[in-house]
Amino acid sequence: MGVAAAGLSGLLVPELAAESLGLNRCFRWINDRMIGGPFRLIARMALAQAAPMTELGQKWMVFSSHHAPLWTTGRHIVIVYDLIALRFGEQARMQNAFYRHLLPRVLRSATRIVTISGAVRDELKTVFPFLADRLIDVIPAWSESLEVKECISAPVLSRKSHVLVVGARYPHKNLSLVLDAMSQFSRTGSGQRLVVAGIRKELWNQRASWRILEEQGLLTALDFPTDSEMDELYRKAHCLVYPSLAEGQGLPPLEALKRGCPVVCSDIPVLKETCGQASFFVDPHDSRALAGLLSEICTGQRKVEIEEMTCQAPEVLKRFSNGVLTRKWRALLDSLP
Repeated sequence: MGVAAAGLSGLLVPELAAESLGLNRCFRWINDRMIGGPFRLIARMALAQAAPMTELGQKWMVFSSHHAPLWTTGRHIVIVYDLIALRFGEQARMQNAFYRHLLPRVLRSATRIVTISGAVRDELKTVFPFLADRLIDVIPAWSESLEVKECISAPVLSRKSHVLVVGARYPHKNLSLVLDAMSQFSRTGSGQRLVVAGIRKELWNQRASWRILEEQGLLTALDFPTDSEMDELYRKAHCLVYPSLAEGQGLPPLEALKRGCPVVCSDIPVLKETCGQASFFVDPHDSRALAGLLSEICTGQRKVEIEEMTCQAPEVLKRFSNGVLTRKWRALLDSLP
């Protein structure tokens, strides 16, 4: 699971658990070297079935994703990050097939199930009724990028240069909402730029609103910005807009809050859970409402609310800190027989 697995390792190793170096090297090789999504999925699942037999000396195993044993070991924990592949099957057909046919077996076989948000836990219990009475632990994913090491300051309007979107490589990221809203906003002569970081242009560049913004020189699309470039983009943004239709937790809004960047999120349960009182929320299908909100943010009309949200940000980020999440994992592991 890449970033998520690295974050999990950062929480558990070495204080609470030991890394299975051989197995993890095999998983990394499959992820990095094997060509073809179906082959990678099959290889990961095959390795997961054998993993418990290679670690017989260990009482418990934590699988950092849903690629886990299909058989009951009585000693393994499975983490489920989201069910996006079920809701948006056309963008990940192999994952959709896995979720429909194999994930139920994975969940039935797991000794303990962990999810990264209460919204995902509730969705799991709705989609898979056999989990209704199962204990599912909620422990958010950790990233070192969320650790607050300095005071979070309110943004200075005069230093801002753009509206920012981070992550537009899949249809469920809903970039079309922001393109349409910014196109409407541009009719006021505001001259505000939209910067999109992490994008597959072919998903969106046929929209009329894309062409309108591009012709006016108000659209910048970046594929893979560096960490330092992302830091600068957050700090110079009037706000981050995160219009996603589905998430497991939502990392970019938290990264923005850490840098004092105002956040506008889709009005969906998981993002309300993640951002709490530190974000604006909009209907993910109402571009007119978003255009009005962006106008008010960029012209300073929401300054007082933004300052209040900036004050809320440290409390929100604290819930995702190393110390808090390590204690959650310790409590879970201590509860095991």
